[in-house]
Amino acid sequence: GGKKSGGDGGVGDGGGGGGSDDVAAEGETDDAAERARVARRAKSILAAVESKLEKRRAPDFVDARPAMSAVLEMLSRGDSMPLRSEEGAALAATAAGAVAWSERLRRTLVRPRSSAGAHAAAVEDTATALRVVVQSIRAAIADLEGTGEPPESEEGQFCLCRQPGGKEMIGCDECGDWYHLRCVQVTANFARTAKHYVCPACRASAPDGDVFEINKPETTHRHIHRTRRASLATLGEALLESISFRGRPEEEDLLVQVFETHKKWRDAVAEAKSRRAKVAEIEAKTQFAKREWEEAEAKAAVPRDARLERAKGVRDRAAAVQQAQVLAGATAMAAALLGAGGGGTAAAALEATQRCATLPPEQQLDALGQQVAAAAAIKQQQLMQLKGAVAAAAAAGLAGGDASQESVAAAADSAGPFEALLIAQLQELGTFVHQLATSQQHIQAQLAAASGTQDLAAQQYQVVIQVMMLQQHYVALSKQQDVQLETLGSGLLEQQRVVAAAAAAAMEQDEEDDPTAVQAETPREEAPNEEAPKEEAPEPVGPPADAAAAPEEERNEEEKAAAEASPMPAPAADADAAEGAVAAPAPEPAISPGEPKAEPKTEPPEPKAEPLPVPAEDATRDDAAVFAADVPAAEKETEKEKEAPAPRPVARRKKAPEQASEEELALAAAAKAAKAAYDEAAAVLAEATRPSPARQMLAGLKSALAMELDHDPSDPELPILLREVCGAAWLARAEKTLAPALALGAFSEPDFPTVAASLDSSVFPTLGVLTRLRETGVASGMIVPGLEAPAPDALGEKVYRLERLGQKWLDRAADAVDKRNDVPVDAVKALMAEGKALPINLKEELEELGERCEVYCVCETAYDATRPMISCDNCEGWFHYECCDMRPPTPDEPEDEGARFTCPPCCEKNGATYAPFRPPPDRAAAPPPPKEKEKEKEEVSEEASEEDDASKEKPAKPAKPAAEAPAEPDAAPAPSGRGARRSRRG
Repeated sequence: GGKKSGGDGGVGDGGGGGGSDDVAAEGETDDAAERARVARRAKSILAAVESKLEKRRAPDFVDARPAMSAVLEMLSRGDSMPLRSEEGAALAATAAGAVAWSERLRRTLVRPRSSAGAHAAAVEDTATALRVVVQSIRAAIADLEGTGEPPESEEGQFCLCRQPGGKEMIGCDECGDWYHLRCVQVTANFARTAKHYVCPACRASAPDGDVFEINKPETTHRHIHRTRRASLATLGEALLESISFRGRPEEEDLLVQVFETHKKWRDAVAEAKSRRAKVAEIEAKTQFAKREWEEAEAKAAVPRDARLERAKGVRDRAAAVQQAQVLAGATAMAAALLGAGGGGTAAAALEATQRCATLPPEQQLDALGQQVAAAAAIKQQQLMQLKGAVAAAAAAGLAGGDASQESVAAAADSAGPFEALLIAQLQELGTFVHQLATSQQHIQAQLAAASGTQDLAAQQYQVVIQVMMLQQHYVALSKQQDVQLETLGSGLLEQQRVVAAAAAAAMEQDEEDDPTAVQAETPREEAPNEEAPKEEAPEPVGPPADAAAAPEEERNEEEKAAAEASPMPAPAADADAAEGAVAAPAPEPAISPGEPKAEPKTEPPEPKAEPLPVPAEDATRDDAAVFAADVPAAEKETEKEKEAPAPRPVARRKKAPEQASEEELALAAAAKAAKAAYDEAAAVLAEATRPSPARQMLAGLKSALAMELDHDPSDPELPILLREVCGAAWLARAEKTLAPALALGAFSEPDFPTVAASLDSSVFPTLGVLTRLRETGVASGMIVPGLEAPAPDALGEKVYRLERLGQKWLDRAADAVDKRNDVPVDAVKALMAEGKALPINLKEELEELGERCEVYCVCETAYDATRPMISCDNCEGWFHYECCDMRPPTPDEPEDEGARFTCPPCCEKNGATYAPFRPPPDRAAAPPPPKEKEKEKEEVSEEASEEDDASKEKPAKPAKPAAEAPAEPDAAPAPSGRGARRSRRG
């Protein structure tokens, strides 16, 4: 007693009655032997039953025994006869045995009404109970061979009880099954108001679920089962006994049906497992095909995504150019619309002021007010129509863009700055109108206050001055508003031109030279050279009549060719070409005396430098000839270059959309083939999972747990179903729990998993976590204790072995902390080293066990609250009074504050003679040494020991005024130089 069986925190409080490793091992061995014995007996009974049933299955088998009802009828007839016979006595014994057997079977199967569950009211006799058992087994077979889906009619099998439906039921949102409110312990109010409900079976199979929600028969299914759920071995024993009767009881045929139906259920479980294994292979192939397809698709996506990203960049740059064009066009249009209003401008204001200058001041003020009102009305109309007009122009394609919805919205947004400026200008005009009204009232008051003619003239003069100032203010305000509009429009246009230029520059990378345009232009440029020889003519001896016109025609043809080479010349280029045409030297024809000189058709260009001096003899030459003769050679070359047509820019065109590369096409083909393989595997899987084995297993598990038989732990059927439903979630938790230990190779040794003692144990699970993991592993079918065959899962075996080792270590630690066992310190240290080597977080247990390893005094024993101790003023170590040859103080004796104590080891170290300051102890009354105490404990009776354990608590350590706790054994002593201290009994 007094040992912990598991859990977190502490190894025990020393209150047990002894116990040792041998006792614990012997108890565990006895339990294992008992379980083995029960398993062997059940196995032999079932083997005998199977042998009997095998004989009954023979075609020529005939049971010649009469029915037990006929035997009882014959016995009742014999009782009325006035004679006794041996046959009658044998019949009476058979009848009595059958009645007793039937009664025992009834007590084995039928539950009393006080413990009846939700459906137990219908079970009142043995035959009915056996029929219920057969019905529950057949229901389990139907679930394993069915679709696993909830039935469409209420006559099917629902709920954990696998009974027909009813009125008060709730549906699961995960599996779709319906459950009786009584079976899942749900109230009607919850069923009406719940928006989402998950049944216990689905909660147990979830990754973070608890298997005990479905596989804890004493709590989960206690209210569902309708019988006592006898084991198959118990029913087999009853069947063997009934076969030995001379009459055949009625229940015997039902018992045979139970075993025959149970055998079919086992075959159905084996078939479902085999089918699930085949489906698992197909699922593995499908998953492999899916991974292959995903990898191929990922490889093909790299070049494809890069190409699509580049195409998106091209579209974005084109959209940016279009957006810039739209904004620039819309801004220009908005500026034009505002500038074309005609009212409120500075010119109009100045013109109106000049027109009204001859009117009286009062009329000038009225005209000024009307002019301001008209200007405000025009701005108000512009404000209301600006955005709509710009949007309509953009929609019509007048502002650039493609007239799309985005372009129209962008154009409408571009009018926002102009609208804000118009609102501000309207506010300024409103302020001026208010000022004008105030001035009118002031002028009227001034004129009304004038008394005489001279005063009236002075007031009128001031009125004229005020009117002029108001007119000048309005003209200045109009000019300011015009400048604001012009500045805003030009600024926005400049910004948008910069943005458009940047967008166009960015878009240049999406263009390329157009070789077809260059080839088409080449013949056009060479045409004049080919026709030149045709125009050449032999030089005449005398000048022809039209010789002066020929150079002019040639120049016109050259200008025409230059114009064809440059289809869009600038105005400056046209002027230069005209100047070049005039300044080009021409052959001088013979001029007869008195013939008038021909005037040039074009004006001569303005000279850029001072004219050179002209000789007198050449004064009669025409201006063109003189200019051609006097121009230097360098300037002539410059003029020829000007005459030559400007080089035509190389034509550009938009690059063709980028096509997929050969590598991309190959990767896409590989991905397509992998996708086809995956689709084929998925189709095979879909065909193989009709019906779904997983849903069949879930329905079969619910039927197996609702079966009216207590499953033998050694039978593999229930663990198979549990593993299929809840095993994956348990494996995930177990892998997460043991991940640190597995990563460190803790299970390299099969018999004793260990890790380095220097590792941080906080990463390992506690013993309580391992115990919970083992219990849930057993409930999930992943751990089968006492199984002779190989474990169903290697990880479950590791969890089971590690938890058993932890429990054994905890039992030994509980014995070590028990003060009455006097375990040697070396043994405790070895036990601590063993606990640190386990991949289990035993921090609290090791701390409690470590207190047992701290030794004090010269006797090097653990702390004992029954033996008073004193602290050394030099090393601050703790020593027993009697070990230092001093008598302990009594509880009533006051402390000697002036006394100083130096322990014997310190005296020996300093070369001084130890001198106790208290009288020697009474050896007869002193407590026995540790070795003698162990002998005395063996003589104490068990009853006295239990009473002592119940009343005694572990006393606290004596508190040191200076150090608060004894120094560690390995720590160096720290001298304090204070007075002697002593501790009393706790």
